[in-house]
Amino acid sequence: MKTTFVSPLKPYKLPLGYNMFEQAYRDYFPKLETYAASLVGEENATDVVQDVFLYMWSSIDEFSKYASVYAYLRRMVYCQCVDQIRHNRIEEKYISEQLYTSEKLREDVDQTVGFRELNHIYNQILEQMPSKRRDVFVLQQTTDLSMTDIGRKMNISVKTVDCHLANARKTLRQKLLAYRAR
Repeated sequence: MKTTFVSPLKPYKLPLGYNMFEQAYRDYFPKLETYAASLVGEENATDVVQDVFLYMWSSIDEFSKYASVYAYLRRMVYCQCVDQIRHNRIEEKYISEQLYTSEKLREDVDQTVGFRELNHIYNQILEQMPSKRRDVFVLQQTTDLSMTDIGRKMNISVKTVDCHLANARKTLRQKLLAYRAR
């Protein structure tokens, strides 16, 4: 008596378009990769063609109804390449905008730091001036008082106010120029 072995596993059935997929992959992959390389460059060509074949595998039933699978695959590769090019442009634009923004921010920070430093030097120069000269200059800069009004307020003549202002401006100009030359 002969015993027959029956496998508990069911035999694996290949999907309906498997042979067509395998044939298309073998025949068209190199051609499509070359075509994609001419559109997006060699570094992205393989990825594009693999994406197209992945789509083909996931919707194999759809492909069995086309008369020319190669023409359809070629068109899909073209569309994927156009999408890749658009994506690269958007990415480049974003990077460019980020670089511009960071450069602008750096300039703003530099200006702020420069302004603070200049303001510090300005205040130091004012502190070094004689008190009357400094008071006359600060009054003239911070209020809308005329030289006559400043003279009356400080009990000095208009000519003295004018002299103090001229000397204060001269001192500021000289010391700021000396600072800038450093």
